[in-house]
Amino acid sequence: MEAAIAKVADTDIIDRSRIGISGWSHGSELVNYAISHSNLFRAAIASGPGRDPIQYDLGGAFFRSDFSRSYHLESPDGDSRARWQRVSAALNAPRIFTPLLINGSDGKYIHCMQLVTALRELKKPMELFIYPNELHDKNQPTHRYEIYQRNVDWMKFWLKDEEDPDPAKAEQYKRWRELRKLQGEDDLSSQPTSR
Repeated sequence: MEAAIAKVADTDIIDRSRIGISGWSHGSELVNYAISHSNLFRAAIASGPGRDPIQYDLGGAFFRSDFSRSYHLESPDGDSRARWQRVSAALNAPRIFTPLLINGSDGKYIHCMQLVTALRELKKPMELFIYPNELHDKNQPTHRYEIYQRNVDWMKFWLKDEEDPDPAKAEQYKRWRELRKLQGEDDLSSQPTSR
């Protein structure tokens, strides 16, 4: 990912200081991995959980089988501990300096909570929205609209320092300005661009 960004950045098509990343489903895992292993991104959105031990613990036989088959991950407390440390964003939360928006569903948000808790304890800029009566996909039109609108607002806020003047969004921007203060405490600009 870093090599691809570097190649595009060399063409002056993008502003390297304003790169965002977003993902849904497996893409959320990639987002969480990317922001815990690189500082190239200035804003991130994950519309689902990442690959953290809480999924192994709570996901039942299906998740444990998938983790074992696809990722060679067994119990986080066993011999796979080092492998979990390499892939889990929650276990690497101190290395995350990118503001993260998570669009969760009430049927899946619990799988995000290990990362959410770690980021909050470390006072990292993140926001979690939980949509009721949703599962993996957010199917309700109102929720989809809210997610799309919030995603655009999030990226514009963090990448372009823009705020929508709509008075209905005043509270959103008030929260995000507080998150920006947290980011300042982490001083993203002093972090290395890759790890």
